[in-house]
Amino acid sequence: LNFEAKLLSLQGKIDEALDLLNNSEDPQVITTRLLICIDAGNFSQGAELVDQLAINEKWCDDAAYVNARIGNKKKALTFLDWAKKHGTPVLELQFFVSK
Repeated sequence: LNFEAKLLSLQGKIDEALDLLNNSEDPQVITTRLLICIDAGNFSQGAELVDQLAINEKWCDDAAYVNARIGNKKKALTFLDWAKKHGTPVLELQFFVSK
C-alpha cells in the first residue's frame, strides 16, 4: 500500500494517497504519510498526523521537520529530546544535521 500511495501522490492525488493509508499506525506507513505531506508542502497536515501518536524512531525526524516548518519549535524540540533519550546515534545525527 505504501508504494501505491506514493504513486498516487506523485500523480497529484494527495488526499487519495493519504486516505489509502489512513487507518494504520504502522511506523513505516506513518513515515510514508509524512513524506507525502512533506512532498506536497502540507506541513500542518503532517504535524496533525503525529500529534496524537506515540513517538517512533522511524518517523521522529520527519515529525520534527514538519513541526519546525509550521513554526512549532517547542513540538519539534520534543521530538529532538525524545531522540536524544531513546533514539540511535544515527537519529541524533540526523537532527544535528537538520538544525
